[in-house]
Order: sequence, then structure tokens, then C-alpha cells
Amino acid sequence: MTQKCKYSVIIPVYNGARYLVDLHKELNSFFEKFEEGKSIYEIVFVNDGSLDNSAQVIESLADQDSHITAIYLSRNYGQHNATLCGLRQSKGEICITMDCDLQHQPSEIPKLLTALNSGKRLVYGKYDHKRHGLLQNLGSWFMNKVLCDITGRQESITSFRVFRRELVDLILEFDNPRVILDIMFSHVIAPKDVDHIVISHKNTVDGESTYTFWKLCQFALDMLFNYSVVPLRIASIIGLVLSSFSFLLACLYAVLYLMGKIIVPGFTVTILAITFLSGIILFTQGIFGEYLGRIFLISTRRPQYKIAKIKKSTLGKK
Repeated sequence: MTQKCKYSVIIPVYNGARYLVDLHKELNSFFEKFEEGKSIYEIVFVNDGSLDNSAQVIESLADQDSHITAIYLSRNYGQHNATLCGLRQSKGEICITMDCDLQHQPSEIPKLLTALNSGKRLVYGKYDHKRHGLLQNLGSWFMNKVLCDITGRQESITSFRVFRRELVDLILEFDNPRVILDIMFSHVIAPKDVDHIVISHKNTVDGESTYTFWKLCQFALDMLFNYSVVPLRIASIIGLVLSSFSFLLACLYAVLYLMGKIIVPGFTVTILAITFLSGIILFTQGIFGEYLGRIFLISTRRPQYKIAKIKKSTLGKK
């Protein structure tokens, strides 16, 4: 019986072939020095239906390094679904999630582990300063604002996380096909058990990220409609405000009519009112339609992911 695996580094990969060799070197170099090289670790690469040669690069690395678990999904399921898949297949007592594009530096891991060992159950790395473009920073801010509102957290949230195996066991009970890990975490742990540690943000090699401004905004909207009733409340507030405005306007016209100041009905006012109110009705119906469509998708029991192939590491087996 060999020693248990202590650390699992889970890395979802989508079109990240150009980063993987360097990331693998940095992780191995870090763990060789960390805890005097005595820590048993694995690196779990989850190829999330990449369109480049990421699968071939992962395969080559796995052939050379027994620390690597290589997972290949049948198509692209999204970063959070791919990360959840990696968590299910991992063996480590402590799980570390990070991006594949070198924005998260392995040298920052001890900062997160120190907070975890101080009694926290979940530790996030938060950037001291983001080195993206203006639009991407704006999209990231919007996504984090929505995520903080839903989870009740005040700090920004990133995909650089550290937590123990017991937390993985808790979130695996959720079967929603549209996975957002941070919201799942917020359902099972209290805010007091979460910490946010400042880390440096390293820009990608080519200055580009797989998350564009529009992808970040789409992700934020997915969070709103999948895990929140805020849009429904907005629709209710709009309806209440417009109903109150219409009632007051009707009272005003009634008073003016009784005073004899309205002789010919106003065609322009009628057309504007009909157009405006019709637009609001279509807007609120669109919100209802979004929720209805997502309820339908959940009811079809779509899988969170499908594994096409897997190659397990040979380290840390019980």
C-alpha cells in the first residue's frame, strides 16, 4: 500500500495547448521544493473539448509523468463542469483548482494553504491588480458583482481555489447540469469559513484569455437565470411602477376631461403608451421565457459531462 495522495491540482483545459508544457514544468518545480519534496501530488488535466492540439499535448505529458491524470471530455461542457469532473476523478486530500493559461502561479499556492490550515474551509486567491484590457476587466467586474450578490460574499471570486476533500463530497450531491462551483460552495459552507488571499496576477503569454468580455457577460447572465430570481423581481418592480404610473396618468386625464381641457383625444399619447407598454410586456415575457427554457433543460436530465477517455496517474493509490 502506497502513501495517500495529499494534493490534487485540477486544471480544466480549453484551447490551452500553448501553455501546458510551461504550466506542467512550473507545477513540478514547485512541488519538488514544497515540503522538501515529500508531498505526494497529482496534476489532473481535463481537456474540455479543445479545438487545438491540447489533447495531444496532455497525452504526451501524461506519457512522461506519472503524476498526471489525463481526462478527455466528449465535447466542450464549460470550465465549471470540467473542473467538477476533475474533482470527481481526483484522489488528493487537498484540492487546488487553477486555470491553464498561466494567470495563476504555482508559487502562490502556499499563501492559500496557510489560510486553509488556519481553519478556513475554502480559500480563494484574489488579484492585487488585473492585467487585462478594459473590456475584459469590465466583463470580469460584472460577473463578480453578480456572483457576489448571489453568494452573499463581499470579495471578488476567482477560479484559483484551495479546499479539502470533504467539501468535494458535499458539492457532488448537486446534479444541476449547468454547474457553477462557487454557488454550489455557497450552499454548503458559511461565509465565515471562506477566505480571500491577495495574489499577483500574471498575464497570459500572448496577453489573451479564453474568457472574452462577451463570454464573461454571458456567464454572469447564466448565473442570474440559473441560480437567482433577481430578473423576476426586476420584472415585478417594473410592472408595479408602470401600473402606478398608468393609474396616476389616468387620474390626471380624468381630471382634465372633467375640467373641459381635453377636447380632441391625443393620438400621439395613445400610440406612445401602447408602444411603450407593449415593449415592457415583451421584455417581462422574455424573462419568464428564459426561466421556463432553463427549467425545461434541467428536466431533460442532461449530463453534467461525458468522459471520452481517461488515463489515471499511478501515484497515491491506496
